[in-house]
Amino acid sequence: MLIIFVACSITKKNTSSSRILTTEVAKTYYVAPYKVNCTGVSEQSCLLVKHNIDAKWNFFYDNIDGFSHQAGYTYILKVKESPMDNPPADASNIRYELMEIKDQRKVRQDLISIYDIWGIVALNGQSTRPSKVFQSIEINTQKLKIMGEAGCNSYSAQLKAEDGSNKFSISQLTITNKQCDFSKIEEEFLEALQRTETFYRFNNTLLLLANNQILIEARRMD
Repeated sequence: MLIIFVACSITKKNTSSSRILTTEVAKTYYVAPYKVNCTGVSEQSCLLVKHNIDAKWNFFYDNIDGFSHQAGYTYILKVKESPMDNPPADASNIRYELMEIKDQRKVRQDLISIYDIWGIVALNGQSTRPSKVFQSIEINTQKLKIMGEAGCNSYSAQLKAEDGSNKFSISQLTITNKQCDFSKIEEEFLEALQRTETFYRFNNTLLLLANNQILIEARRMD
């Protein structure tokens, strides 16, 4: 169910690549600070882009010529879209070319933005886990506590963060001591949680990262 929810939070199809373009156009691209795992022709990393500040993020499977994405920064770009004659098989029929970087700034989100309960949908880039395994993160920014389910054991810890910096760390982790068949998955999850350095929320998805690499991807639970 959680995997289905994630599919609803982002548009998985790159609609700009699937349409027919007959003339050059210039568009504004809002670009998120982190790439995410996606599946086009094969597994790859995608930019998250949108053309309206209030819209939801969309996977962007192509390259923007002349643009080099630096993790941890948001961008507003002016991009030229041009029709391509005879594009390679399974490739976009549109060429994307950077015209101007209109804005670039280090990402800032307040801790209150992730006050919620989140279900884990991917761990260290892997979304395939046994169906019986449920892992969650409940973040209480008022009490600076983080807790949830690690697989079959419950855990809790102290939360440390600084508003407007996206810094994130936990300490004083405690966990119950039930025996189960998923101890390795629990250990991997808790290790990733303890390694987390920064967070980023987009739409109803939460990313926990270290060294600008996504460790945990979670979906807001209704």
